[in-house]
Order: sequence, then C-alpha cells, then structure tokens
Amino acid sequence: MIDYFQITKEQFEKSSFLKKNASLLLLFYLYEKGQDLAQIFKLIKLWDIPQSDLKIIKQDWTTIYTKIKSGLAHELSGGDTLYLEAARKGAGGDKDFTRQPYSNEKAKRRAFAFKSKYVNQIIDSDKDFISAIDDTFELSKQTFEEYVIEKFKPFVGMSINEISDKFGLSYSAKKKDIVAAISRAILGVPEQSRIAEFEKADILMKTVTLENNGTLKESMSFQRIDYYEIVNEEEWEESAFYQRVINRKFFLVVFKKDEKGTKRLFKVMFWSMPERLRQLAEQYWNDVKEKTEAGDMENFWKLKDKKGFHVRPKARDSKDTTTLRDGTAAPKLGYWINSEEIKKVILG
Repeated sequence: MIDYFQITKEQFEKSSFLKKNASLLLLFYLYEKGQDLAQIFKLIKLWDIPQSDLKIIKQDWTTIYTKIKSGLAHELSGGDTLYLEAARKGAGGDKDFTRQPYSNEKAKRRAFAFKSKYVNQIIDSDKDFISAIDDTFELSKQTFEEYVIEKFKPFVGMSINEISDKFGLSYSAKKKDIVAAISRAILGVPEQSRIAEFEKADILMKTVTLENNGTLKESMSFQRIDYYEIVNEEEWEESAFYQRVINRKFFLVVFKKDEKGTKRLFKVMFWSMPERLRQLAEQYWNDVKEKTEAGDMENFWKLKDKKGFHVRPKARDSKDTTTLRDGTAAPKLGYWINSEEIKKVILG
C-alpha cells in the first residue's frame, strides 16, 4: 500500500517500496475456478529488478511521489507512469478513500504495482523485444520520454518517404504500419521487432495528421464497443475502456501537411489523459453503458454535440453488424475522442 504521508519523507534508494520489491520470489500458477487446492504452478523464479529497468522504475516512483507531494494524490493514474503504477486498491465505495497530505481532497487508496504488461515480460522474457535505449540513456539525466523525443528531433520536417529512404525501408502510401516502421527505425529497433520499453509499459502509438493550416480533420478512434462486455461491467475503473484507453500512456507521432499536401514530421510526444478528460470519459462510458442496456442505439454522444468524446461506426460497411445480448442486430460502433480535444493536446 502507498502511505501518502510516509512516502513524502522517503527517497527512492531507501524507500519502503524498494526494500520490499528489489528481490522477489515469484510463483505463477494456472488459475482454474473452483480448483483452489489443485492449482498447477507453471513458473517459479527468483527475480531481481533488472538494472536496465531500474532507472525507469525510479522515474515512475518519483512521478508518483511528486504528484502526492503536490497534493494531487486524487489524480494519480496508470497513464502517469511506465512500468510501476499506483493501482487502485479496495473493494469499492466510500471506504476506498483516505486523507492525503497537502490537500483537503480525499484520494483513493492505492498500492504500488508492476503493470500487467511488465509482469508478462517477466514471465516470458524470450519474446522478440528489442530495447530502444543504450548506455547513453543510463549515463544521461534524461527521462525515458525525453530520451525518445530527442531521438526523433533530427527527423522533424522530413516526409515519411524521406525518412523511409534514410533507413532503407520500402515506402508505400497504402502501407498501414509505415509510421510504426519508421518509428522503430529511428529508435534503432529492427522492422519486424517490437520496442521493448513500449511493450513493457503498454504504450499505445497513434498517428495524427494536421492540415497545412493547423486544423485536425480526423478524430481519434479506439476499439469497438463490446455490447456484451459493457453491460456486465459494474465499475468505471474496472471497465475495458478505462483499462485499454484511459489508464494508459500514448505516444503520438504527429505529421503536418506542407503546401503541396506532403506529410512531414511535426513532433512526437507522450501523453496520458488529464483529470479533466478522465472525468468526462467516465460520463461518456456511463452514457454508452446505459443506452446499450436500454437498446437505444440512436442517441449516443455525437461529434456535433461537442462533448469531447463520441460514438460512431467502426465497421467495414453497413452490412458489417453484430448483435446485442438479446440477439437484436446492431451496428458495429467504436469509442472516439473528438478531433478538437486531440488538437488541444498537440498545439496546447
């Protein structure tokens, strides 16, 4: 558990977190409901925090510490950090709130937790992940985010084609993953491999394209709405939308069209949703849930409502449908964040 009062007196190297978690005996078993006394252990290992991960974990701890020290414990989110997070801890309800220093606003009880994607890497360390950092990162005073952004700076102003040529990548305007490919190349990761730090931190890479005049036409889409799933979800912070979108960090690769319409790298940035948007997203999710339960598929939030988020089709065509839990045919719809909100993120 995170003691909001005690942590403000600590330093990372002597913190209670590091004392308890620097070296662990991990036991992973195969969970089967109703088989409590017959669980099969699949992996048992002694595990120390890898030296290669320690700097990022220290930065995560410091981010959590700084937010608490600033009286913002009530705004802690998994999207704040990379490997280590301040995860909600409790059974729900008013008992989950406690006092915090430097603010009169009560905060949800939280505990230090390694993110699930990070734990998956501990379980299966043989995956095809290639690190984007080297010895220069260890020696620098930069955060991981600053280090990555610095690597992209020499390519700002270059077109996708020019960056592709520089790294010997085959370029096609129809190639959907070309931005991911050039991003890996810039970070020194082979084309068919995955960026280790992005995988372990569950960072979602998104491409954004600004028009030449600075406007943004396209809103940003996320996964489809699972009608069966959402009606069975009881708590916002346990919902699939919260876990897959709201509670994570994004890496935005932003292009801007020049006078001839050529897309040129404008900037890259890491971003997680601020408290204002998270509160709005909760209202949005509740609206989607209530209307799905009622079978009201016509009155979800729309882009023209200008509420920050909206629902709209996410399907191949009008014939690409699914069903509600009562078997009624329904369109495949998705979660979207309005283009105006994304523009604010990029341009401030």
